[in-house]
Amino acid sequence: MSIWNCDMEGLGRWIVVDWQRFAGEHRLWPYLSCAQLDARRFPVRADSLDCVDSKGAMSEIENSTLTLQEAFRTLKSGGRIFLSEGMLDPECAQQFPEEGRRELSAIGFTNARVGYDEQLRLIRFDVVSYQQWGPRTPDLGRSRLADIASKYGVRIRTYAVEAEAQEP
Repeated sequence: MSIWNCDMEGLGRWIVVDWQRFAGEHRLWPYLSCAQLDARRFPVRADSLDCVDSKGAMSEIENSTLTLQEAFRTLKSGGRIFLSEGMLDPECAQQFPEEGRRELSAIGFTNARVGYDEQLRLIRFDVVSYQQWGPRTPDLGRSRLADIASKYGVRIRTYAVEAEAQEP
């Protein structure tokens, strides 16, 4: 089993270190290997991976199309990609002044995109399942995100996407 941390401004080496520590402490996956890499250029040969899984990272990558192309290139025939993302509604994101967008970026809300369905199909993935929810106004409770939105008088709206696609 391999864990790849695709670092794109903000996801640090700690993810790789934590996974290695967790797996070692619990004696999981004896052949575990970990790596940190640029998500736009996987240092992996074509047709070598069974699965690529992204939980919230794809929406943080400036040009996610390049990452999806790399996933397609490296997946074996029939290999699968799983995406689970939460994103700001683009209209909501535009309500923040530049300073507010910088504050959002500092806490991990850098991009406001909606969906991957068309992107996956353009890259030639077969989309197995695709669900999108939103926009909705989440209950933010007391959080940095709620504080920033309140500071600029913006009501946060989000989308959620879950997708499964396979390399034909």
